Amino acid sequence: MTIARWLPLFLLTGCAEAIFQGETSARLDGARGMLGQMVVSSAATSPERTVIHLSNPCSLKIAGISYPVADIVEVTKAPPARKVSSILVFSPARALLHRLEYTTERPLSCLENRLYLAGDLAINGGAAGNELEFGPGAAQITPRHVDEAPGIMK
Repeated sequence: MTIARWLPLFLLTGCAEAIFQGETSARLDGARGMLGQMVVSSAATSPERTVIHLSNPCSLKIAGISYPVADIVEVTKAPPARKVSSILVFSPARALLHRLEYTTERPLSCLENRLYLAGDLAINGGAAGNELEFGPGAAQITPRHVDEAPGIMK
């Protein structure tokens, strides 16, 4: 098997950069485990839900400090089962800062303090956009619509 066969999956899951930089599978497993620990320790999920997807699409860089972003999809355990998708933004100390529920607006990538989404997401019932700009300490989120996200939509 060649890496070319698995490249689409690596790109989709966000592992390609780490693999091309020589990361080992043990280190990648450790990173996934750390992401899971962050979700559990911050109580970002509920015992009434089952996590069916968890990934780290990117990390925001605000004032040179990294803020991990997670994409989580859960299913409610009580019938009728319902899918709940959320974007989680963590502080550098791994505390949950934001939980943004979405339907189809998955997180795609980060560029500095901006998170790019696959569709426009309304923030707190207000303005919507596919680019979310995070202020100092990720305390404030300003959405706006962009036609071209750097390196994604052309």
